[in-house]
Amino acid sequence: MRQHLEPSADHPITIEPKSAPVRVVLAGEVILLAQTYLEMREASYPAVTYLPRDQVDMRHLKRSDHTTWCPYKGEASYFHIQADDGALIENAVWTYETPFPAVAAIKDALAVYPDKVDAIEVAELCRRDACLAIVADRLNSCKPEYVDARDQRQQTHRKDRPDEFEVSHPAIDLSIPAFAGFCLDIDPFISADELV
Repeated sequence: MRQHLEPSADHPITIEPKSAPVRVVLAGEVILLAQTYLEMREASYPAVTYLPRDQVDMRHLKRSDHTTWCPYKGEASYFHIQADDGALIENAVWTYETPFPAVAAIKDALAVYPDKVDAIEVAELCRRDACLAIVADRLNSCKPEYVDARDQRQQTHRKDRPDEFEVSHPAIDLSIPAFAGFCLDIDPFISADELV
């Protein structure tokens, strides 16, 4: 009979939602991409990145007959990765489609073996200073008439450049994607140091 164990102080499991984009790269191509992910930490094992299935384009994944059993999470199902060049990376992705209640948050999410792909890249969210600098630069390059007054931004025309304006930001909410860089044509996978 298959063993079923609950997480405990001796074998803790935590699952934390993360708001950063993550991508899986194989042979220079992005195979999987999600805008958020779940980070699972289990006992002393390395953290595992789970991609929500409903955010992922599944066209590179082919279901496998392979399964494994984890006494803490349940039965894992697997997918092969089918690269654009035809290469098949067998059983590179796993998922728990009927996980135990203690880890229900990872239901249907996809995890990838790091040694079977080139990279699993988590985007760096901009540091506050870098983000503010980018937002201010973008706003100051706009004409005043293109700025929505509902933004609650304070505008003053520059004396030397009347066609531009300066903006002060008393409270910028970095949880808004635009201020995190993702709606400002900024590649979220470059480091914060490269942004300014």
